[in-house]
Amino acid sequence: MKIRYLLLLILPLLLLPACKTEEVIEPWQSNALEQYTLTPIPGGVSIEYVLPNDQELLYILAEYERGGKPFTEKSSIYKNEIVLEGFNTTENVEATIYKVNKKEQKSEPLKINFNPLTPPIQVAYESLDIMTAFGGILATWINISQTEFGVRLMTEVDGELETSEVYFTTIPEERHYFRGFPDVLTTFAISFEDKWGNISDTVRYTTTPYFEKEIEKPFLDYRLHIPYDNISLYSTRFPIENMWDGIVGFVNNGYMVQSGEPGLSFTFDLRKVAKLSRMIVWPRLQIDQWWTVYRNANIMSFEMWGIDKIDPATLANRDYWLDDVSAPPGKVVPEYTFKDDWTYLGLHNIERLDKLGASSSDIRQRGIDGHMLDIPIEADPVRYIRIFVRENTDGSPPPNNFYSIGEISFFGDDRIE
Repeated sequence: MKIRYLLLLILPLLLLPACKTEEVIEPWQSNALEQYTLTPIPGGVSIEYVLPNDQELLYILAEYERGGKPFTEKSSIYKNEIVLEGFNTTENVEATIYKVNKKEQKSEPLKINFNPLTPPIQVAYESLDIMTAFGGILATWINISQTEFGVRLMTEVDGELETSEVYFTTIPEERHYFRGFPDVLTTFAISFEDKWGNISDTVRYTTTPYFEKEIEKPFLDYRLHIPYDNISLYSTRFPIENMWDGIVGFVNNGYMVQSGEPGLSFTFDLRKVAKLSRMIVWPRLQIDQWWTVYRNANIMSFEMWGIDKIDPATLANRDYWLDDVSAPPGKVVPEYTFKDDWTYLGLHNIERLDKLGASSSDIRQRGIDGHMLDIPIEADPVRYIRIFVRENTDGSPPPNNFYSIGEISFFGDDRIE
């Protein structure tokens, strides 16, 4: 009986919290956002505004539809802008803007209307140009907003399109090679797609890719024949022949000149005429030391010329071989030089992944894979290659004419008659 009596006394006390009066949330009387500016952007709009001085304000909310589906976008009180993107249209779009307080209450609505500028993938589609290339195609397009989107490459197989590659890019004016295809008649197709699920129309291009193969090694040192080439060696361990011995990833292997010796150029013979498509340049590195990819006086920038046949008469004219960028002090470069006879094969800059926030593993892998560099497709067939070093990992021009390189390979069509 005593136990039952005590329970009867305690039970009402336990139930007291459940009877506590709930907090009453008063309605939030807040006008719609008043001071704002609309700026259409490719595929969207930027809304800039002036926030009221309200301690209860938490964020700005936008509600809208895209492709028939509802979406929302939020912007914190630490910003004065909200951006609505992903519209694959230039037609009128309606959105509703609210102020939202800390109790998740909305203000009065602000109705806005805007017309997005041409969407990025539509600009890319309209600017797309495709041409035949070695081992595939070369595609160029414009990314007006530098927003990342995917470029889907497809090929036609038995009348159906099959995806071969999806390439993601933010580059404003892209020039991209899609390679790895045989020299047979192929129908290629390209479409663009963004992160909001929008997909452009598809462009088809039927062509036969140019034949491409790796040019066989070894090549042949030609520096002793060319005036002003740097013929020095850092030591007998680093002859120019290391540059085409097929060995990469060892810091004690590669081609390296002696610091302080004259000349920033070197010339070699491919031993056959070829229409070149691209090249791969490997740094002199140690695989287990990723930072060596961008050290060791490795070449970072160079200009390159080529010719199919060297006129023996020009070898006696030393000044003919001068380069106006790297000519020795006091030397007057003649108006007519080798550059007037040789084919320009481009200025090539090595991508500095170490300055782009890349991880150590990505940098190491780039060193192992080498730096892929394209050669202008309009360039004439060549046999002799002359390279002028413009920058090494220590600066431009290379301090004390010091530079090194691990390995070099060329690709193209050597079936030249």
